[in-house]
Amino acid sequence: MSPSAWRGPGRHLGRAQGLGARPPRPSYPAMSRTTALALIAQYGDDAETIAMLRAAEYAAMGDVQGLAAWDEIIAEIQRLEGPGPGAAGLN
Repeated sequence: MSPSAWRGPGRHLGRAQGLGARPPRPSYPAMSRTTALALIAQYGDDAETIAMLRAAEYAAMGDVQGLAAWDEIIAEIQRLEGPGPGAAGLN
């Protein structure tokens, strides 16, 4: 095998078979809802507090995108735990 044919371990296998393609990423609203539901399932009434602590960690690091993502999660927790049709997702 010539040096130019070597592409590293396994690199030539996955792409030829279509295994190198990544699945599409879920949208932020879908990720926020999933994370909010997981936090509510794990922490119950304290889910919003836990999310706020995580948001504060990202704010302290100066990570604006991380902070925005956790702000979305907090808003989703508030929608799910509040009165009205949003809470139907918990059943």
